[in-house]
Amino acid sequence: MRNLYLIRALLLGFILVCSCTVPGCGDGDGDGDVDIFTGRIAFHSYQWWNDSEIFVMDADGSNQTQLTFNNDFDTFPAWSPDGDRIAFQSNREGYYGDWEIFVMDADGENQTQLTFNDYYADWFPAWSPDGSRIAFQSYRDGDWEIFVMDDDGENQTQLTDNDNWDGYPAWSPYGGHIAFCSDRDGDHEIFVMDAYGRNQTPLTFNDDGDGSPAWSPDGSRIAFTSDRDGDWEIFVMDADGGNQKQLTDNRSGNSSPTWSPDGGRIAFSAFRDSVSPGDWEIFVMDDNGCNQIPLTDNTSYDLGPDWGPGYLPYYHPWDLVD
Repeated sequence: MRNLYLIRALLLGFILVCSCTVPGCGDGDGDGDVDIFTGRIAFHSYQWWNDSEIFVMDADGSNQTQLTFNNDFDTFPAWSPDGDRIAFQSNREGYYGDWEIFVMDADGENQTQLTFNDYYADWFPAWSPDGSRIAFQSYRDGDWEIFVMDDDGENQTQLTDNDNWDGYPAWSPYGGHIAFCSDRDGDHEIFVMDAYGRNQTPLTFNDDGDGSPAWSPDGSRIAFTSDRDGDWEIFVMDADGGNQKQLTDNRSGNSSPTWSPDGGRIAFSAFRDSVSPGDWEIFVMDDNGCNQIPLTDNTSYDLGPDWGPGYLPYYHPWDLVD
């Protein structure tokens, strides 16, 4: 039981560090109507902290379906670009610190382990836009670094190498860059590098924590979390770090932003007393922070949303890395 509480505290810490309403946009308590959304949203849900399972739902919150069934923790699902597969992290190998990356079909079938590192954690999978590779963070060399591997687990390659914390990778929609979170400057900031680990460049500069980067589908913006106003909020900025704008504004936690396929909306998880008091739920809002609406409402903790594709993206050749 003690280990369950340790897992809970550790995961929530990562959600916030590498993870409400805007004035004039309503109170965010779910009093609006949900439009017809495209794609599906995967997320993980804690069942009284005994275990966590992967679920999927339609983008309006309907048809919530459980995909994994075990007594361990399956968390942070990530859709493949074609919507056929979902990568996720799990500690089902039985060791407290042994988290591995798995992949399964979109219906939960054919669950396959991709990483094998006894007693060390591999977390936060992120697909390349062509679906051939998966970036992730790993503690296998004694600190958190960004790695990349083929979609079958082969050719695992380290991209970052320093004595600090590098994590929460997010692949740009055209394949040329990876955004990530790092504390190498003394606090957590958003960085970007090319897909081979070169040209690592900070995008945010402040004395607080910024994390959980998520690229917009057209690659022009990055949503992220920050505690720069004293609590964790969702922000958005241009892909070069300019025009940073706050989207949520409340005293509760907001984490894990993910864009709709058309770039018009952002789903996220939030801890708000107005919906199932005392737990986390999945919300959605317009990309300017307006119309914040809950999609889940239950006594479990619903976290780590990832919005699946609703169309096949067009790739701009000038964003690809040689």
